[in-house]
Parts: sequence; C-alpha cells; structure tokens
Amino acid sequence: MREDSKPRRRPMSRFNDRAKRVLGMAGSEATRLHRDIVEPEHVLLGLLTCGGIPAKVLEDSGVKLEEARRAVEAMTGHGDKVEVPSVAPAPGTWTIIELAADEADLAGEEIVRPEHVLLALVRQPGSATPVLDSFGVSGDLIRQRLASAPSGS
Repeated sequence: MREDSKPRRRPMSRFNDRAKRVLGMAGSEATRLHRDIVEPEHVLLGLLTCGGIPAKVLEDSGVKLEEARRAVEAMTGHGDKVEVPSVAPAPGTWTIIELAADEADLAGEEIVRPEHVLLALVRQPGSATPVLDSFGVSGDLIRQRLASAPSGS
C-alpha cells in the first residue's frame, strides 16, 4: 500500500455509467470510420455525442459534433470498408483513461465522470488537441469553463 493514499483501483472500475458510455460511443465512432483502434480523437467525439456537461462546454466553446467528425476523419482518415469486429483502445486512449482517474483524484472524487475524461483529454498533449486547436479551443479554456459549470454528470 502506498503511504500517500489508499491502494489504487483499476481506473475503469471507477467510471460511472455516463463515462463508460462516452468510451462506448468513442468505440462506435472508431467503427464508423472503419478503425479497429479507438484513438483519443474518437473519445472527443464520444464526449460530444453523449451530451451532458462536457458536450455543452465543448459546444459553447465552438466545437460542433459534425464539424469535429469531419476534422477527425481528415486527421485520421477513413479505414478500409471492411467489417471491424471489435475495437481496442490505443495507448493514448489508455493514457486518457488513467489521467481521467487522476483528475477525479485531484478533485477529491472517487467516481470518474465524463468531465474528468474531458479534462484528461485536454491534459494529454497531442491527443485530440489538434482537433480542438482547429476550432480555436485551448485546454485552458476548457478547464476554465468546466470549473464554472455545474457538476454532476
């Protein structure tokens, strides 16, 4: 056991249903693009698709779902038109999952919510930041808007 805190649980076991739904929608977005790997950019699309506080913060910042889909497709391309039986998280997406748990810890919360996923996404350089940059949206702006948003998704 670490001296500084209780033992860490696996990050996914801490995700609430809405945060798990975000990751599920990210997988659906990857599949839509005929990809077998879920990249952080797909997590951004999952956040936008699922609604709630993160989607509102993103939309109020100028990030619109259909435009973001086009930006992600332009960045990652469209895979071969074959059936993708299952998708797996890319290493960068696993990092986002771990960072989301860290964000919950920093907030003093046990449960990981979609807001923590969005904070993790903007914390990880190079993940979905090029897509957000294309909308003129910075991680600092997202953090500021999330801090002033009501909590609870």
